[in-house]
Amino acid sequence: MTKQKTQLNVCGMIHIAVIVFFMFIFKCFPPFAKITPNGMEILGIFLGAVYGWCFYSLLWTSLMGILAFGFTKTFTMAQAFGLGFGDEFVIMVAGLLFIAAYINQSGSSMIIISWLAKRKTAEGRPWVFVALFLLGTLLISILTDVVLAAILMLPLYRAFAENVGIKPYDPLNSVFLTGILCASSLGDIAMPFKFMPIIFWKTFTSLTGIPVDFSKHVFIVFPAVVAVLLVYVLACKFIVRPDVSVLKNISKLECFNVQASKVQKINLTVIGLLLVSLILPSILPKDFIITKFFTHLGYAGTVFGFLLFMITFKVDGKSLISLQELAKDFDWAMLMLLVFFIPLATALPSDDAGIKSSISLFVQPILSGLPPYFFVVALILMVTLLTNFLNNMIVALIFVSILASLDLQAMGLNITVLAIMIMCSSVYAMFSPAASPVSAFIFSQKDLIRFKDHCLHGLKCCAVILIFSFTIVYWYLTIFM
Repeated sequence: MTKQKTQLNVCGMIHIAVIVFFMFIFKCFPPFAKITPNGMEILGIFLGAVYGWCFYSLLWTSLMGILAFGFTKTFTMAQAFGLGFGDEFVIMVAGLLFIAAYINQSGSSMIIISWLAKRKTAEGRPWVFVALFLLGTLLISILTDVVLAAILMLPLYRAFAENVGIKPYDPLNSVFLTGILCASSLGDIAMPFKFMPIIFWKTFTSLTGIPVDFSKHVFIVFPAVVAVLLVYVLACKFIVRPDVSVLKNISKLECFNVQASKVQKINLTVIGLLLVSLILPSILPKDFIITKFFTHLGYAGTVFGFLLFMITFKVDGKSLISLQELAKDFDWAMLMLLVFFIPLATALPSDDAGIKSSISLFVQPILSGLPPYFFVVALILMVTLLTNFLNNMIVALIFVSILASLDLQAMGLNITVLAIMIMCSSVYAMFSPAASPVSAFIFSQKDLIRFKDHCLHGLKCCAVILIFSFTIVYWYLTIFM
């Protein structure tokens, strides 16, 4: 045992040394391509973070990364911490992490899972249950936020896995966890009112002068997104082929024959109202008083307003929630990860770093000399590969800029179709923790998954989705766009 502990300590020190090397020493190497000295600092911190998330600790690595930003020429220490902790999105997520901890502690997760397990369509059909679970994740992501969907669905899955008997490192864990990542990411592009499509289409129009019909996004892109998610489920069923025997009779398990208590009913109602409140500003007319109220509150204010209500409101003389109790299950690693990602997302794509222009310098010559269909295949492959190591928004905007600089009409290619393909493939981030905060969050569940096995699972499913994309999806978009 002592020898094993010594080996673990040695491995840990080696991992720390590698992280420190990238974050503090890598910047001393000469810049290459169009990367500037400032870009070398940011790139080193990013590479150190990727290594640390994969092989050491999500929390420790993120904290070290925030400190490392303070030693760059891009940020002071105060700016690095201020950007992360002062961001409204991070504040919102802090509140949601308390709510996720509550869902887990109160047993409310079992009420939700029991309802899903007892659907007649899923009875005796494990893969239908998987599809329903992931479609629920997709819906939450569409209506609210990609991170919120992952934060809410992970404790539901954990409660489900524990009660059904899915053991640690069982392949089914990767099926559900990668599925949560896939569904929540796809939800981020499913509708034109989401943040990423808004920025993407604005950039596309400003670069090309081509107006975008948002109704086509709803009626053409949305079905494609749902189809991609269902293809993920089929890939798991026929390619990964995990043992799903534990899912065959879940509706008959005693643990799912539960009735919600009075307190659980109240809490689920409050959480449902919270989700509705987060959705309302984007669907109601802007001049409605309710819209103005929640817009003024913002996401962060809305979440903490509901937390305040749940602390104040008492049932049988006891508050609905206790922050002291919830703090035991508060996910600090997720919070610190987001605090780290905010300055990273600011610095990585900046012109001052030169990383974005270096990617364009490498990619553009490769794409410009290819025959039309091979151009499409290469485009999707490059976007998918890069989005697993860089922010999807950055990757999507880089490639749509490259499209605008090429004479696609001479090649017989529809630039709008290719733009949609870029937007879709920019969220196929399934086999690397570096892609996004949600990806790093999912990969950090090391008590459920092994990094190597989970990465391999993501690669297999991503390969199937890619084949589906540059055959069926591309053909479908060519006909209808």
